[in-house]
Amino acid sequence: MTVSKDPMFPVLDFLTDFPPVPNLLPTTTTLIPSPADPLVSLPADASVQPLFIPLRQSQRQKIPSKWFTDYVVNNCAYPMSHYLCYDSLSPAYAENAFGILLNQQKYSIELIADSRQGGAKPASTPLDFNQKHTSYEFDVSTGCTTDDKMLEDPGGYQRLVGRLLYLTMTRPDISFVVQALSQFMHKPKESHMHAAIRVIRYIKNAPGLSLHMSSTTSSHLFAYCDSDWATCPKIRKSVTGYMVGFGTSLISWKLKKQETISRSSVEAEFRSMASTVAELSWLT
Repeated sequence: MTVSKDPMFPVLDFLTDFPPVPNLLPTTTTLIPSPADPLVSLPADASVQPLFIPLRQSQRQKIPSKWFTDYVVNNCAYPMSHYLCYDSLSPAYAENAFGILLNQQKYSIELIADSRQGGAKPASTPLDFNQKHTSYEFDVSTGCTTDDKMLEDPGGYQRLVGRLLYLTMTRPDISFVVQALSQFMHKPKESHMHAAIRVIRYIKNAPGLSLHMSSTTSSHLFAYCDSDWATCPKIRKSVTGYMVGFGTSLISWKLKKQETISRSSVEAEFRSMASTVAELSWLT
């Protein structure tokens, strides 16, 4: 394994640590017709010859894509069920008469262990109240003199935020803060890294938080929406957030910065409602 300068997130050598999965399917399939089959008519002196039908070869790359390295943990690479915990070794996928529970508990625990936050105190919220993160360019343009310096190696922060982005697939409660932290991938500061670590301490508070897919029959579709006016202090854009449920199950959610600048909080709310109605129209 290749050793990284960042002890929290080692760089993995896929050719050594994760050899390509062998193709278990044969390249050809042999079909031998039976003389006793009434659908096959063969002469009495004819010998049965095997028929070879070629199968399509898999086009999977031997070396995974570069983005895939952000979501690989320890010795688990290709099976997607490892992160969704569908495998029998770590059953975080539970089904009963009330519905299905889906979580990424194993992935969350490994994320806590890899970031060395096993002994840290859990956080009650993923983000500090009324905290606004700014970019390095904004601090330079405004003449802000603080001790918040840039990270010497942004790779650790980029890999950490990438893994948090993958965790939002079953954790909508961290979508807002991860969306905010993902805007500073090019030049992260120490405050951004501290905020990302706080998200991990929040995940430690409930690593097995699950999504419940109810088995109850329902035709009730509902949605909630909200906006955060002028969230970005640099360009003064607002953030739209909504969640859509079907019956008692959460089926869709999204947090995204609005494309245009809203002059008031009311305008930002109307834009959030428009995005929610568009999602409802697509679902129906």
